[in-house]
Amino acid sequence: MSAAPKAMSEGIRKSAIERIIEYKEGALGGKSISEWMKSDEFAEYDGAIWYILSLGREYELSEFGEKLSERLKNAEINGAVTRLKYALALTAAGKKDDAFVKSAADEEIGEQGIMSWVFGLHLLNNGVTSAKYSAEDIVDELAGRVLSDGGWALSGNKSDVDVTAMVLQALAVYREDEKAAAVIDGAVEFLSESQMASGGYSSYGQENCESAAQTVIALASLGIDASEDERFIKNGTDAMSVVLEYQKEDGSFSHTKGTAPNEMSASQALCALVALEIMDEGGSLYIFEEKEGGLPESSASEETEGDAFPNYKLWVFVGIGAAAAAVTFVLFVTKRGNAKNCIFVLIVSAALAVGNYCVDIKSTEDYYSYESLGSEAVGSITLTIRCDAAVGKTSLTSGAEDGVILPKQEVEIARGDTVYDVLIRAAKREKIAVNASGGYISEIGHLREFAAGELSGWVYRVNGEKASVGSDSLILGDGDVVEWLYSCDAGKDLEKEYGKGQWED
Repeated sequence: MSAAPKAMSEGIRKSAIERIIEYKEGALGGKSISEWMKSDEFAEYDGAIWYILSLGREYELSEFGEKLSERLKNAEINGAVTRLKYALALTAAGKKDDAFVKSAADEEIGEQGIMSWVFGLHLLNNGVTSAKYSAEDIVDELAGRVLSDGGWALSGNKSDVDVTAMVLQALAVYREDEKAAAVIDGAVEFLSESQMASGGYSSYGQENCESAAQTVIALASLGIDASEDERFIKNGTDAMSVVLEYQKEDGSFSHTKGTAPNEMSASQALCALVALEIMDEGGSLYIFEEKEGGLPESSASEETEGDAFPNYKLWVFVGIGAAAAAVTFVLFVTKRGNAKNCIFVLIVSAALAVGNYCVDIKSTEDYYSYESLGSEAVGSITLTIRCDAAVGKTSLTSGAEDGVILPKQEVEIARGDTVYDVLIRAAKREKIAVNASGGYISEIGHLREFAAGELSGWVYRVNGEKASVGSDSLILGDGDVVEWLYSCDAGKDLEKEYGKGQWED
């Protein structure tokens, strides 16, 4: 291929990256990406890892690293994969010697299925050490888990595009190793054969942005340009071009074409675009390098104020000021308005003002408020929530002794609604507590993950098919059937109950 088309391709990629950043800064109210990545908000953002991977080489991460380290000292972070992701983010921020990183590497690798091996290997690939495993151990483990069709899956005997791509991203470092190379070659062939006639990729029967993006990242990690390699061009369309088909005019990305903007889609598309940029420079998205300084600040205003205070806070501030003035007036009228008393009133007023600023008060009615979608509804799905496997194993199933937290019922959906959106909508309507981290659900109806063992937690399936993507990434359609199920053994007990493969009834 001539140099001109490649230069044009690089220009298109850079333009797409700039549009994503512009869209994100607009969503942040005009705050620059640079300032956002230094803020407390970013250190508490569950999707931070994707921006760390894609933009970490260009923006200064030291402040993020310090803030995240402090947060993790006191936060209760459950789930091996989640902890390993946070450890990877700290490592990218130059804090691979942080106690949290060491703890995750020593205790979490291999504890939550194949993805805990993948993110564990990413850590070791960046110089982190584990008391339990070497990188060679993990490579052997992943090689031993390859399925007959050449790829990997969370469970079952049929490979999944997303999981295969993410395993390849970790194994890419070892492509010169004879044993790993054979497995890698087979997985690349699987991804080529799994590519659709459109040039895109499908997961759970639905062509989507993230599957194509993860494939591009995997190939770039191996030094393969998905926009040029003939194995990944179908009917004249390559995998990278397909990713860009999901970008909207405003710079955002959708999960499936024609649907609402999706944060996960945008962040993973950004990773794919940047992965190719890094590949051109001889690097890899998941291998972090020391950097000096950072990019100049964005042209976006950094003095833009955040969202306005809720109305009740404004009135509380007014009330505090009025009360302080009234007390001061009374003190002077009663001839007790000395400096000591006035300072005391000032201190109390300031403390109340700070408390009003920091505390967000929501009534139970507000928290569980529910409004019908009305004209926005495009259909409905059937939803049920069950915890049969946990009954008798934890007291947290009290009130659901029959294993049913939510019996089958219809829930309205709007265009672009994900499994996560519908769960939250139904939970508000039925006043069921839900604890979520992005699309990862750690607690429903006060039944939390690990309550019935170290491999216990919530999983879901749609139309009888188990899911391998976050609940905020799978878009629903009219008539779909969604089931949230509590597993006590990383899904193996559900296989026994519903049948292997798809947990079918």
